[in-house]
Amino acid sequence: MPLVLVLGGVRSGKSKVAERIAAAAGEPVCYLATGSGSDPEMAERIERHRARRPAGWRTVERDDPGSARLAARETLLLDGIAPWLARRMGEEGLWTEEAVAPLGHEGRAAYERVLGSVRALAREAAERPGLTVAVADESGLGLVPTGAGTRRYLDLAGEATQALAERAEQVVLVVAGQPIDLAHRSPPGRDRPALGDPRRSLEGPAAGPHAPLDRSVGPERPTQGPPVPPWPDPSVLEGRRAAEGQPDPPVLAGRRAAEGPSVVPGSPVCLAPPALADFGQLRVHGDGMIAPGQLDFAVNVVAGGPPEWLREAMVSALGRVGAYPDEREAVAALAERHDRGPDEVMATNGSAEAFWLLASVLRPCRAVVVHPSFTEPEAALRAAGHRVDRAFRDPRDFTLDPSVVPEEADLVVVGNPNNPTGTVDPAAVVTGLARPGRVLVVDEAFMELVPGEPESLAGGAAPGSPERRAAPGSPERRAGPHGIPGLVVVRSLTKLWSLAGVRAGYLLAPADVVAAARAVRQPWSVNGLACAALAAWARRTAASGGAEATAMAERVAAARAELSEGLAALPGLRVWPSAANFLLVRVPDGEAARAGLAERGIAVRRADTFPGLTGDHLRVAVRCPDDNRRLVEALDEVLTRLARVGGR
Repeated sequence: MPLVLVLGGVRSGKSKVAERIAAAAGEPVCYLATGSGSDPEMAERIERHRARRPAGWRTVERDDPGSARLAARETLLLDGIAPWLARRMGEEGLWTEEAVAPLGHEGRAAYERVLGSVRALAREAAERPGLTVAVADESGLGLVPTGAGTRRYLDLAGEATQALAERAEQVVLVVAGQPIDLAHRSPPGRDRPALGDPRRSLEGPAAGPHAPLDRSVGPERPTQGPPVPPWPDPSVLEGRRAAEGQPDPPVLAGRRAAEGPSVVPGSPVCLAPPALADFGQLRVHGDGMIAPGQLDFAVNVVAGGPPEWLREAMVSALGRVGAYPDEREAVAALAERHDRGPDEVMATNGSAEAFWLLASVLRPCRAVVVHPSFTEPEAALRAAGHRVDRAFRDPRDFTLDPSVVPEEADLVVVGNPNNPTGTVDPAAVVTGLARPGRVLVVDEAFMELVPGEPESLAGGAAPGSPERRAAPGSPERRAGPHGIPGLVVVRSLTKLWSLAGVRAGYLLAPADVVAAARAVRQPWSVNGLACAALAAWARRTAASGGAEATAMAERVAAARAELSEGLAALPGLRVWPSAANFLLVRVPDGEAARAGLAERGIAVRRADTFPGLTGDHLRVAVRCPDDNRRLVEALDEVLTRLARVGGR
């Protein structure tokens, strides 16, 4: 993991800046104080710093910063190396009261030993799993001291900061409380994006020493000047926006091609933590939990494959595989299906691509994902270098309370119906998350499993309203679907229509968001079969009013009700209500239960990879009635055996 070096003079505000970087990493923090608390003045300073830090931080006082024992991914905040350097000088006999005292051969060797300690610290910090934030004084400003000992200290301090900077991925100078980015790079052997974006300073919605910071990250960073235009191709969009009187979207980011070089040293810095290469279990999905030959209850795709009319559309597309895929027909059909303009629709390589594209073009200061939920949106945001905060549904029934999302959040991601809980939230509750200046992303991958889709936000008119959308360019149209600014809806044909292998999804969003996403994605990312499936689905369901989906959803609901009743009757098992093709359950011993089911040829989805759930939570797909009964019988056997041998 990277090392971040924060430099500053006395009372420059460097400690506060370092604390904000450490807090933004999203991991437990160990605050290491190298100053001695036996000095009353230093003890007072340590206590003052301790009082302003979050209660959950661990504070350790050590003479040697290399001696602190840290958890694997714990962030280390080393607030000052000066006391440690001074002690090392004393240990090596480098302090002197003389006005003039050449180092000599032995003194030079002692000097190098102290520097060697600093280099070792820098090397260990750069190689340890967690982030290290080191605070150091910017030495050498002012008059040259008259004493040889103090001159030696300043020389050592200057070379020590250089040694730390050589290993650091980010070096920040703090002047009068304002951070300035001095260096952004990846050390040799690492392929890592830039750590911060100088487009914004720390001013903005955040406030206080631990407030969320702008997380903008990108390989190219514009110089200071006017605000960066919020879309990659402004030549077309700016004229249209000006004519329509539209305000700039709040968290889109892009660049004009002619903006010139990237970062210039001395630009204001956005103190984002380095992007993490390890996403823990965010990239774990159900398809990786099935052994060959097992009955699959781990993947939440409706069994049986797509209907014949959808198969025929894809078979017909095979005759055109010699040509590059053209998604224009699919986009036009989807736009008509949802009463949207074609510029508000984008076909995607499944819903997953939509989340990754959004992460690459949005530049939130504070992104919030509502959990437990599908983890790809958070993984995508983290991969793009954004800090992600988590808000949680009510653990009793997994309902959504919009008040759990901080007001300053300018990007919010929520699922409806939610995976893995199956909760379907009223549209009025979901739209309660919308705010001016905020992008609200709603994952509706399972919405077709709700007959009639009464809570969907995908259409151009309000849910249940017979009215068509306002004309393009009108004030009502600019306000967004349902009058909700910044609303983005992500959908796919994966679940209900059994097309996981085809990757057919789409994005419904304001035209500026769609334009930005189109500008950065790879060409031809949606294959010809997916384009054909999207077009056929949109035309068929638009003509029938969604009758096919309603019929399938009702069959799934009947099977789900029978499965839920059977599972609820098992001893020690709790099952939550669901509006989708899966159920969330909690069993007495999740790991043992999964192992017992695997022995019986059944795979279920472990749910502890979803933030907010435990190893005792399992997600089970709804299959045909016969398969569902087999699951209930097998799980009954497993739980009975566990109870007999002393399982919880």
